[in-house]
Amino acid sequence: MKSINSFIFSLLCLGLLNAQSNVKITFSNAIALNIKQLESDTPEVVKKHTMERIQNIRFLSYMTIEDELVYYEIKSKSIDNKESEKIATSTTKYYMVPSIQIKIPEEKYVKNSKENSIASYVDKKLQSEKLPSITWKKSGKQKKILGYNCSEAKGILEGKPISIYYTTEIKGSGSPEKIPFIKGVILEYTTDKRSGVATKVEFNQPKIKNFLK
Repeated sequence: MKSINSFIFSLLCLGLLNAQSNVKITFSNAIALNIKQLESDTPEVVKKHTMERIQNIRFLSYMTIEDELVYYEIKSKSIDNKESEKIATSTTKYYMVPSIQIKIPEEKYVKNSKENSIASYVDKKLQSEKLPSITWKKSGKQKKILGYNCSEAKGILEGKPISIYYTTEIKGSGSPEKIPFIKGVILEYTTDKRSGVATKVEFNQPKIKNFLK
């Protein structure tokens, strides 16, 4: 009986350890838009207000770390701000800032930190490939995100600058989107397309099944 109880206790401990290894991180994301991307004949004051409205748009993404696997998801979302805005300038001119309609498409990736690979459906076909290579350079800057000590690293990803803040205080390696791995878990990132910062870290998450189906 004693040996049976010990065996059951060992299984419970193993199950607890496996559960603790699954970490879910929620990110608040913003669209990165350069003012030069707006139409050249648009008045500067309209460009500025349009940029501010777009940068205030937020959407969520989710990253779950399960051993060497990382599951990343952005759920589809339509943002339809039909209200235009009337603004005035110092010269008493008035401009109308147009309404904003943005479609955030669904994205799902399964990444493998050991194989440095990423898998997703492209045109309804499951494809797997190596993550792009990057040389991370630590800047020496540090800050806390959700209570975790984070270090800044920068690099060039596919010809575009990228910066991240990552922590080694969470077990495993985790990177959102198609960002290559670093020895730690990324809690904040900025690319030429979007930025994201972790707003919640949840432990003891259940194992993920049939993620890409």
